[in-house]
Amino acid sequence: MYCTNCGAEIDENDASCPYCGYLNPYGAERKYMKELEVIRVKTDKLDDHPENYVKAEVKKKGRKAGFIFLVVLAVIGGLVGFFFGLGYILDHNLIGDNAREEMEFRDKYIPELNRMLEEGRDEEAYNYMMGTLYKEKGSDYLWNWEHYEYLTTYGSLVYVRQINEKALTEGLEKREFVSAGLDVLTDAKEELYTYGRKIPDSDLEKIEAMHEEEMLFLTETIGMTEEEIDEIYESAMEDDWVSYTKLEEALSKYWDKVPNELKEGGKS
Repeated sequence: MYCTNCGAEIDENDASCPYCGYLNPYGAERKYMKELEVIRVKTDKLDDHPENYVKAEVKKKGRKAGFIFLVVLAVIGGLVGFFFGLGYILDHNLIGDNAREEMEFRDKYIPELNRMLEEGRDEEAYNYMMGTLYKEKGSDYLWNWEHYEYLTTYGSLVYVRQINEKALTEGLEKREFVSAGLDVLTDAKEELYTYGRKIPDSDLEKIEAMHEEEMLFLTETIGMTEEEIDEIYESAMEDDWVSYTKLEEALSKYWDKVPNELKEGGKS
């Protein structure tokens, strides 16, 4: 694929262009989602491990071993508490610095982003956010911005529109089908997480409409049934969350069912 900013050929998995530094939303999303999945798996293991380990030790060694083990846990707990307290003190200044950077970011950039949206310059606002602002100090504030979900969903919709158009005119590559399918399913099928922010009702209405349009790529262009979509989505479920890797694998397997006339090189 090619960088949308400088035109250089880049790897689709690159989070940003190695030549000009411009963000590659597809690669950045893949990297983020896979890292998030690793964190989820590790967290699940941490949640389960202590209780199971204690039970196994007590069962194997009896009361004495269980008592010794609990004493060790108490010592470890004390050390953890000490280092946690020390870490809190050391991190306190860092938190303060981060908060200042985020407030400076808010005052400097958010008014311009809001102005772009008010004037209907959504594409310009999206490219500005993804290509420029994410590199700035304090950019974590974007997660607190009330229009963040709307603009990121808008970016996904633009990408899906591009892939849909290519399917109907030039033909799809497998990676394009998979990446657009991931965008559609993670947008339209996943619950909207607001992270405690108040999203304007007007944004929520637009987001719902965009999700419906995104889904048309799978249902109308590709010809997938609701049952097939649900089957792919459910096959990627792990407990109460969706495995990005499994979703990617399921869409890759579906590639063979995509009509030949929609594939690159398959058109007459």
